[in-house]
Amino acid sequence: MENQNYPTFELLWNYYHSLPVHDRTLYAYACKTSPGYLRKILYKWKKDQKITLIDGALCRLLDENSKGAVPRESLRPDIWPPVVDGDKRRSKYGRRASDAGRRKPE
Repeated sequence: MENQNYPTFELLWNYYHSLPVHDRTLYAYACKTSPGYLRKILYKWKKDQKITLIDGALCRLLDENSKGAVPRESLRPDIWPPVVDGDKRRSKYGRRASDAGRRKPE
């Protein structure tokens, strides 16, 4: 049974390897990273299931640019808590729909 508190890169691995090679490069650049860095993360994970913590902003970009195929909650559950059933919709800015009306403190 998978522990909810540890990241898993299986969804990222599956998504990344389902893309044609050229699209992998475009995906990495859309996420403001390099294809080599994504390969490094995935290689470390696949080789020995080593937990590699990646930046929360990168998790968000991986989620948004995969159109939800790689949920940010699976990559960093410590900073992105799991989405509850009634809160699955996200705005175009990546926020949950229930957070759309909230303002950040200034």
